[in-house]
Amino acid sequence: MTGRAGDENLAIEPRALRAITGCRVPALLGELLEILREPDPVGADLRPLQRSRRQHVEAGAPRLAGITDHALPDPIRGPLVTDHPRHDVGLVGEQHRRLAEQDLRAGVGVTARARLGEPGLLAARVVDSRRRRDRRRAFADERDLRRVGRDRGQSGAGRERTGEVASVLELAADQQALDPAHRVEPRVHVESHHVLALVPVVDDLDPRARRRLAARERGCSPDNEPDMSHHAQVVHAAFQIHAAKVARIARDLANHDPSRPISLRKKGVSHQVPKARDLRRGDDKIDVTDLTEILSIDPSKRICIAESGVTFVELVAATLRYGLVPIVVPELKTITIGGAVSGCSIESMSFRYGGFHDTCLEYEVITATGEVLTCTPDNDHRLVFQMIHGGFGTLGVLSKLTFRLIPAKRYVKLTYETYTTIADYQAAIARHAETNDLDFMDGIIHSPTRYVLSAGRFVDEAPYTNRYDWMKVYYRSTATRTEDYLLTPDYFFRYDRGVTNVRPKSFVGRLLFGKWMSSTQWLKLGDKLHWLLRDKKPTITLDVFVPFSKVPEFLTWYQQELGFYPLWCVPYRRVHDYEWLSPAFWKRLDDRMFFDLAIYGMRQHGDKNYHRMVEQKLEELGGIKTLIAHNYYGEDEFWSIWNKRDYDAVKAITDPKNVFRDLYTKTCKAAMGRR
Repeated sequence: MTGRAGDENLAIEPRALRAITGCRVPALLGELLEILREPDPVGADLRPLQRSRRQHVEAGAPRLAGITDHALPDPIRGPLVTDHPRHDVGLVGEQHRRLAEQDLRAGVGVTARARLGEPGLLAARVVDSRRRRDRRRAFADERDLRRVGRDRGQSGAGRERTGEVASVLELAADQQALDPAHRVEPRVHVESHHVLALVPVVDDLDPRARRRLAARERGCSPDNEPDMSHHAQVVHAAFQIHAAKVARIARDLANHDPSRPISLRKKGVSHQVPKARDLRRGDDKIDVTDLTEILSIDPSKRICIAESGVTFVELVAATLRYGLVPIVVPELKTITIGGAVSGCSIESMSFRYGGFHDTCLEYEVITATGEVLTCTPDNDHRLVFQMIHGGFGTLGVLSKLTFRLIPAKRYVKLTYETYTTIADYQAAIARHAETNDLDFMDGIIHSPTRYVLSAGRFVDEAPYTNRYDWMKVYYRSTATRTEDYLLTPDYFFRYDRGVTNVRPKSFVGRLLFGKWMSSTQWLKLGDKLHWLLRDKKPTITLDVFVPFSKVPEFLTWYQQELGFYPLWCVPYRRVHDYEWLSPAFWKRLDDRMFFDLAIYGMRQHGDKNYHRMVEQKLEELGGIKTLIAHNYYGEDEFWSIWNKRDYDAVKAITDPKNVFRDLYTKTCKAAMGRR
């Protein structure tokens, strides 16, 4: 039965378990137990529990919390979080175990969320997806419930955050109980108990409801009358939760001993090249593992606000619901948006838009002294805004970003153009950049006589699709195919198993381990087994940025001295003369485009230091390299390229006692094992 008989009643949906209250409503609990004892819980209809919300309140039952499924495609988005006693949820845990096993075999997402803070409350909602009819979504298993109960009892911080959840989510939950078409997802990190966010979910709405929701997100009802009551409250609650996280991090920074260097403890893996003797492994840590939530997506303005630890795979999945994507999406799934700014990430849209940082509108930065700065290109902290990009985490903690989005389609069509000379290759790149007839452009230089340009366009339909996350290797396909079709997320992360240095390399190795060994797993292994890495002759993993007019000269030298192929090539538009590079660097540069040439997986042989040779050649040609690799610059040489005056000016504001180290010390000394 589906219906809503007034604001006081729950809206009952087909196959939806709306709410379960504690022992103060024994009749309701009895109905739940009867449902759970059905012999075929997956095949049988879940009978909704219908009861007036007013009756619940009059009976002294806890108020209801809104719970929804999540539309992301991963199998289990996250565990249920509740403070319900263990002995009251045993049957629920067993029920979930059976449902989850069958759903996972069918490839169905299983999610559930609950709010904390009120004993005896266990609320859930099982919703049929439009594209996944008759597939159940249910509670997380009993093991996670027991772990939450056990861990929360061990610390006052856990209890403090439990109360925080209840206070922040109560109003949004009540609103959702009255308006099920306007759904939100409260989420809590199980291990740390940090409250995360409330995320609006619109995946199952019909076209009329989508239009109504879009109108509300713009701040008006369909007839242009203001209607901010629900959406504004949800967004406000999400930002309250974020503010609590920021306050905790700021407090930790303010209370830290300034005589000891600090680094950040993040949820994700670092995407810097692992180094054998990196001193930062011994630093004191500031916990930022809970900065992982998308706070707001505005489809009409095409703007997203998110915390710095959000990964691009999560961001793409969330924004694609609205037909939007980030303007520049780096090639690896678990690169975070904060890391993309700090480390200068680019990709195949960069020929038009520059780097991801060039699409950002505002940063929130927590200084080493605990101050929180809002930085934009035109406010009092505009220099901080510009210097955070390329600062590699040495100028404070980037906690929140506001950035632009772009319309996207379901598929990407790729056409591969092959050239035999670098002159023809550059001419094709310049032609496409001038006419703006492509959405994506990058390429693979397979040899000095085989240059492949990958020309990509968004399309609505595809005759077939390929994926490159197991046996197939994307860069190799560019040498044999003339065109290809990929789903948009699969295109963005086509290099996630490696760009030109794919591991395992053998067919058998990829068959056995390739599906599970993504770039993330290899980076984790490299960091944990760092004592096995080469120190004196490290493998070259390096991005160099060469001025467009100097590319033929650089490649001629490269062929003579290094001669390693294939190379990944990404044209990169000069959108802005970045303040973190010295005025002398820009003064000698006339080109409006760079070539990012990626040298990945080259073993060093003999007595030459090829890293150092590349640094010297780039300085000669007016190019630059990224600092994620092994760096051998001298200090004076380094600050002749990077802008020490601007850097010191911002450092005095954001880290006056140098607890994050300065840029040269962090990237050229500490990372290399030198004090």
